Amino acid sequence: RELNAIIEPGKLFSFIIDSITGTMHSERAFIMLMDERSGEFRIVQSRGIDDASARAMSLAESDAIVRWSREYKKIFTIEEFLERPCNEPLNATEQSLCNLASLVIPLICKGKHIGLVFLSEKMSGAIFNRDDINFLSAVATQASISVENAGLYESIINMEKKLHRADKLTALGTLAGSVAHEIKNPLVSIKTFTQLLPARFGDEVFRKKFERIVSEEIDRMENVVGQLLAFSRSSVTGGTEKQSEDVSIDATMEDLLELMKYEIYKNKIRIIKDYGENLPVIKGNARQLKQVFMNIILNAIQAMPSGGDITVGMHSADNNLEIYFQDTGSGISEEDISRIFTPFFTTKPEGTGLGLSISKRIIQEHSGHIAAGAAPSGGTRFTIKLPVPVPPAIVSD
Repeated sequence: RELNAIIEPGKLFSFIIDSITGTMHSERAFIMLMDERSGEFRIVQSRGIDDASARAMSLAESDAIVRWSREYKKIFTIEEFLERPCNEPLNATEQSLCNLASLVIPLICKGKHIGLVFLSEKMSGAIFNRDDINFLSAVATQASISVENAGLYESIINMEKKLHRADKLTALGTLAGSVAHEIKNPLVSIKTFTQLLPARFGDEVFRKKFERIVSEEIDRMENVVGQLLAFSRSSVTGGTEKQSEDVSIDATMEDLLELMKYEIYKNKIRIIKDYGENLPVIKGNARQLKQVFMNIILNAIQAMPSGGDITVGMHSADNNLEIYFQDTGSGISEEDISRIFTPFFTTKPEGTGLGLSISKRIIQEHSGHIAAGAAPSGGTRFTIKLPVPVPPAIVSD
């Protein structure tokens, strides 16, 4: 039952090794699985041999011990393998494995040979009896299914990470227009003053103005580029950052709105701010939260192709910070609202359907809650609740 419940590969392999070495009182065991990239069987978990030796060992599909395991399909002893009718020479890895192990346990799932488990003799010197073989066979059957499921789970996680990165890179592409515009304006100012400088170099007032303007515009460009870099670092990681820090949500929101200023202007959007006073600081990851806010704002912009209003509000109540985004678009049907956070659900032909599902996961990782519904204005309203840290109670003597 425990085997079936474990889907993370590393934990699963450790559990298998612990189970068989602990029950059989064996000193060494290692699991070899097919590496799809190299086409070889490699050790994924071991006990009783050093890591360097484990990394150096690999078996090909054509190696004798792999062929025997695939064809025999049952647990066999190294002695049985060495006494097989076709006693062909063994390579160096096979010889090492034969010296280290006493039993070989094939891993077969749905008729497919997916790996081998090697187990050394019992530390007591006793032979493996029928009960031992029956136990190991049962473990092998369950382990094979679990290993296959763990592989599928890992593939899904990797695919989700790739799609997550693709979705974030799409967002970065959207931001590129804003950033280009925000950099172009300061460059025009700098270029103009630079062209005028030779003719007015003797004008001290002009020189001081030149110095001030150029310095301000360079700072402005540095700020825009810095914000884009900060966003891109969190975007290309696939959202795996876990570190917690003090986050001022209103400052984080202002940074994002500044970064999206041109995108907002270009789409004829008016931002209405409804910020409460004395907003508390929360614990979280500012970069990830910025991704969430950007996903929601971009969705709102896309829902209003002719322009409109987006109200961004935040207020504190009951040890929570409530943040909401409300647009004046056409709204979302009740059926679509019920599926809006489902992975891959989208009403846009070019959408991945991952932006809001990723946003929900990020908010949940912050111990928060996100919901969508109809806005009184007829558009859509997204509401996020994030917990505010409660200071520890002061205990009096």
